[in-house]
Amino acid sequence: MNKNMIQESMLKARDEYIETIKHELMGPGSEFTQPDIEHELISSSPNSRYTIGILFPKNSINMKDNDEQETNDDTDDLEDVIEEIPENDDSKGINEAIKHSGSISEDWDDNSADNLDDEVGMASQFKPSSMGITFLAEGDFNSITCDVKFATYRKATVPDCMIPFTPEDPNNYTVPSEFMSTICYDKEKSVLKLTSQLTPKDIRSIFERDTLSPSDAQIYRQVAYRLADYLRSGYVRVPHSIKGVVLDFSDHDFIKGDEASTLEDTDAKLVGIRKEIRPGIWSITVMLINDFSQERETTEHCIFQSSILVASSDNNFRFVDIHTDFDSEYMDEEEKSLELLYRKKKIYGTGLGTAVDWEIDERGEGKIWSEFFPIKEIPGMKFSLPNNAFITDNELSMKYLSDLDPSEKAMKLTSLTKLVDLYRQWVENLEVLAKSLNKRYSAAAEKNIAECKKAYTRMYDGIQILRENDNAYSAFLLANRAMFMQRLHIQMQESITEDHYEDDQRISDFLNTIDYSNEPGNSSKWRPFQIAFLLMDITSIVNCESTDRDLVDLIWFPTGGGKTEAYLGLTAFTIFYRKLEHLTESDGTTVIMR
Repeated sequence: MNKNMIQESMLKARDEYIETIKHELMGPGSEFTQPDIEHELISSSPNSRYTIGILFPKNSINMKDNDEQETNDDTDDLEDVIEEIPENDDSKGINEAIKHSGSISEDWDDNSADNLDDEVGMASQFKPSSMGITFLAEGDFNSITCDVKFATYRKATVPDCMIPFTPEDPNNYTVPSEFMSTICYDKEKSVLKLTSQLTPKDIRSIFERDTLSPSDAQIYRQVAYRLADYLRSGYVRVPHSIKGVVLDFSDHDFIKGDEASTLEDTDAKLVGIRKEIRPGIWSITVMLINDFSQERETTEHCIFQSSILVASSDNNFRFVDIHTDFDSEYMDEEEKSLELLYRKKKIYGTGLGTAVDWEIDERGEGKIWSEFFPIKEIPGMKFSLPNNAFITDNELSMKYLSDLDPSEKAMKLTSLTKLVDLYRQWVENLEVLAKSLNKRYSAAAEKNIAECKKAYTRMYDGIQILRENDNAYSAFLLANRAMFMQRLHIQMQESITEDHYEDDQRISDFLNTIDYSNEPGNSSKWRPFQIAFLLMDITSIVNCESTDRDLVDLIWFPTGGGKTEAYLGLTAFTIFYRKLEHLTESDGTTVIMR
């Protein structure tokens, strides 16, 4: 099997795994999906089976958090929200409108505002009763057309109860006479299904007669009880797909639950809010709510697997990127840094009690929808050095940087210096790029570049200590040798495919006969960030008076990227330097790892 086939096989397995998880957590599809996945039959309540994407009745007493009062007076909270909503101050207004997605403006009717704010707030309760999306757009908003999907579940009846079954000879198969009055075989659907009431007591009575053949007894002991179980506690999915639901904003900026029509004779309603952020730009919030008002929640009155989709092709507007309209004046340093980092990523919506996803082109045309089970593929990391005239990957070899390689000290330190030079050039290029950016990014860019300069200054300082301090340089060489040796040990372990033990003769022979100086070092190289981390912290290890000792350096990197190896490299350097510089005081613990 070639590399491409292996990759395709792994991707297929991953996709199947994701779908299986989605079927189990959200549904539908967690059982045999009879008669089909859209109308699935499950043997237990979907409330207990599924854990995400459920909208509960809005007044359910089981919905309240433990510390929530039985009376629900949101007047104070609502006043706080109203006070925080600014006047139509362009970017600040947009910033705040997104932060308070679905909040109301000061000139709205108080009673209507209370009602609508409650419906938006139901998305964040312990057992939510609403979900929705907020987006920005420009165009005509006298009405908005949406597509809505969801499901309800009802108790299974006799005709619903069936299980997959394919006998050896389908054309001539007949159900045993003992079950002919209650079970039949449907050749077209390849199922056994109920034709009348069947209880566990009826089944026990049949088996007590002991008239079934051994093969039929084996099959129908499982089939009959399973069908009886479906009839007793099973539920059937009822899908609802409503295209072209219209929210009419011609008279008001909001549509409340008591004004909205129910969808397909269910308890589901679609409500909405619009707010003009600046001339021509509107913030739109669309919410799907479970308007069933009884306090006791029942499965039949819960809503499952709901989604809302809004497409520009069904409306007279185009979507607007939220990201570009945030006011950096109201961001903290982390938000500014993230905005700079993701400045080329467009954000078209936020979710309320759900995630959102979209397919929108550069013109703002496309669609946005709610997503309870969001999936994104994260690109893999590349660890090789970029094309450059400074340094090659081979100069980051652990063996080359150890005492196993006879190269001169000056040569090895030159290699390390060239690595830092490459990083410094990258930072200098960023400085040039920063001057061409929008002023909104200036503060974050300046701060990040200043931190980068501190980093390469510390690396240069570390190299200078290796140049001047013989014990530090010796510790560096020995640390590289230790890391190179452990790499070879790992490769040896991976080559032994079957189980191996501590006293395995193959391992003993390998360790007793290996000549590390003759082993190639091409497969044991530092990743640039790993050796950079080691160089950056040499000063604080060697110099007891260094101000860097007040810092905590954290490697922020995806799982599997090599953080532990970088920490181990610095650990090895610290242990060797402590032994070489402070031999008489070097007993005891040197490094604590958690």
